[in-house]
Amino acid sequence: YRADLGAFMEFVGARSLAAAVKTFCEWSPGEAMGKMEQYKAAMRDDGYAANTVRRRIGSVLGLASKAKSMDVIQWSIRVPLPKAASVRDTSGPTVATVIEMIAHCQARDDAKGWRDAAIVSLMFYHALRSGEVLSIDMRHYHSGLWAHISVQAKARWDRETVHLSMVARDAVDRWLQVRGYHKGPMFPTCNRATH
Repeated sequence: YRADLGAFMEFVGARSLAAAVKTFCEWSPGEAMGKMEQYKAAMRDDGYAANTVRRRIGSVLGLASKAKSMDVIQWSIRVPLPKAASVRDTSGPTVATVIEMIAHCQARDDAKGWRDAAIVSLMFYHALRSGEVLSIDMRHYHSGLWAHISVQAKARWDRETVHLSMVARDAVDRWLQVRGYHKGPMFPTCNRATH
């Protein structure tokens, strides 16, 4: 947000963010609308992506909304934004595909297959990121009927407890029968020398 307002500060030629806000609040509604259209056109001409333009304009509109709520300005503006661009397909595999992946891993009937089945089960049934799963150490795992793990979630300071579903618990237990319960990463690399 601050970086986006910094870009706006540069656009209006202000020396500080406070000066940019002051300039913005001194504009009339018509001036503000005109300047925002110029800002949008300048970003388009500079080759910025539609999503960047939307975010930067949105940060300034958020500033306007806050200024109005504090009675600093008495007006509001609406700026037509470019259509958001889909950056990439993040839908992931279908449920059927993931279940097939887990079954394929289990069908290998070897250490690598059991390890991979446990990893995919944790990711799928508990919406864990690969980095969260691969960072699990044995000290973060608590077995038994109410098995749970503690994971270091992205952008969090503290570990979060995740109670395992029966499917994920069974997959992890099967893997640990091969790996063992000794200290260290829950999911070390499998190679011919170790498994």
